[in-house]
Amino acid sequence: VNREYSGLQISVIGSKPVNFLVGIFRLFPSSEIYSRTLIAGDPVYGFLSGLLLKVVKSRNSKLQLQFHGDVYTKNSIHDFKSFVRFFIVRISLRLANSVRVVSNFQISELRSLARIGTQFIVAPIPLNYQKIPVDPQINRSGIGIIGRLHPERGTREFISIVQELRSRRVCEPVYVIGDGKD
Repeated sequence: VNREYSGLQISVIGSKPVNFLVGIFRLFPSSEIYSRTLIAGDPVYGFLSGLLLKVVKSRNSKLQLQFHGDVYTKNSIHDFKSFVRFFIVRISLRLANSVRVVSNFQISELRSLARIGTQFIVAPIPLNYQKIPVDPQINRSGIGIIGRLHPERGTREFISIVQELRSRRVCEPVYVIGDGKD
């Protein structure tokens, strides 16, 4: 499904692994896509989709995870499905370049699980557009978001931020990968 929202071209391909992979090859049949950072909306499905996208089409991208609750301690294991989720989360922490959390307390819990050098970001924070780097050699800075597109996940806020970045000529291209109400 392709649609336009506030001047942004949006292609919806779904997040199930097979649909995702087929959709990526349909959207970008021959070339590698450029995105400085792929933002995985969750540390399981978003991470797996982001990792797949990074390996197949965007090798130079950095991968950012988001944590909104405790899915990374043994307390989160209740059954086999939660055990698999826990295992994937632990792997995602070792492979992520940055991790966005909702509190400093989460940073203290996650720091020992992540690789050395992983950047932690507490959100929500005021966004300072002057601190967003632009790669001078490429002269562009892409951004992508991967995950469920639902109002509670901040889709409209993401679009607002992208519009501001584009008006400052900081953000090209933009990739939105996921499915949902938005």
